Amino acid sequence: MPLNAWYVLLAITLAIFDTQRFKMEQYVKAETGADIAGLYQIAVDPPPGVKLLVANLRELDYPLKTIPSHIVPCGPMVLPAPPVAETDPELAQWLDRGPTLYINLGTLVKTSLEGAETTSAAIRHALDAVAQDPEESLKRLQVLWKLEGLDFDPKDTSVFQASLGDELANGTVRLVDWLKPQPSAVLAHPNIVAFVNHGGANSFLEGVVAAKPQVVLPAWMDCFDFANRVELLGNGLWANKRTRFGLEVEDLAAALVEVLLGPRARAIRAKAEELAAICNKIPGRILAAKTILAETEVQAVRPRDVQEGTKG
Repeated sequence: MPLNAWYVLLAITLAIFDTQRFKMEQYVKAETGADIAGLYQIAVDPPPGVKLLVANLRELDYPLKTIPSHIVPCGPMVLPAPPVAETDPELAQWLDRGPTLYINLGTLVKTSLEGAETTSAAIRHALDAVAQDPEESLKRLQVLWKLEGLDFDPKDTSVFQASLGDELANGTVRLVDWLKPQPSAVLAHPNIVAFVNHGGANSFLEGVVAAKPQVVLPAWMDCFDFANRVELLGNGLWANKRTRFGLEVEDLAAALVEVLLGPRARAIRAKAEELAAICNKIPGRILAAKTILAETEVQAVRPRDVQEGTKG
């Protein structure tokens, strides 16, 4: 908590005293006569009549009493992506084999050797729990794990042999350091049954749009916000809530099992589907585009109206 408080204070300080920002403002003013309306200006001193388009909805946020009139909640702005079958047919065939747990902590999160071993052991526990479950829906559960190692080579499978040796050999667990398809395309595959992510805004929102239950391992600042949010909304679990930055096998294993087949699994899936239906009713990118076009039309019409003396 002290470290995150320091990060916030540092960000505020840099925003206020950023000399590069001052130089850009002066240059743009001198060359064009216009003022820059960047994030700092919009947040601290927004221009009159400005509208802020946010990739969020009331249903995805904390309980809000008021949304200011200049805030336009568009919902997740997820761009269309080619299906996995088009960008990586071989991966698509593998995904078609059965229900899949998808683990992707983003591009910037580097997994340590200890973290890889811990996650492997948790996956082992989840696979064993699924194998012992009387329900047949997850019997052929497989794992797609995209990771980048901090102090080991993810291609060196010896790190994972103790927990997942047989599964790596028979293709039940698939380790990759990069994916050709967009993450949103992978999430859109019907066989993805749960999504483990680091709590980044894109990951959270793409998971919501795809109606996937989420298991969040927050990495920094706003990631903790989204980890807390999935539990508040009911569409997932914060897996390392007890240890914060650390990760224990029993915590991640319990979260995986709970989301896949625990007592709350059905309710979590239902909530994920409910939120996706709300977001996909009018996709956020469409609402954002319509809002921008409407504003552009207003700005284009106003001068003519003034010249012709018309109303409206």
